[in-house]
Amino acid sequence: MSIFKIIDGLFIGTRYGVLGMSILGVLASIVLFFVNISMGFSALMVFVATLALSLSLIVFLVPSSVMKGKYTNKRRYIVGGILSVLALGIMGFTYLSTGGFPELNLIFA
Repeated sequence: MSIFKIIDGLFIGTRYGVLGMSILGVLASIVLFFVNISMGFSALMVFVATLALSLSLIVFLVPSSVMKGKYTNKRRYIVGGILSVLALGIMGFTYLSTGGFPELNLIFA
């Protein structure tokens, strides 16, 4: 029985670890959006897509006690799925329209 408790603990730790990284991803996407304004429209779309992906992971993984009364589980999955598809669509459009991924300024130089 203790192996099942260990596995449950690993899943819970992984869930909250990914949730924390998603919150950091939202902050990084916003900062890098403004840093890359001079790089062009396609560079900005990359960070809009990463913002949408980070938000979708937050919606999927946030505990239901935090989302109490705002979203039911069904609505959470619909909103998260829409944000994931939006991020994938933006990245696909950016890739196809520029012939590859654009150059990005990731080191604030």
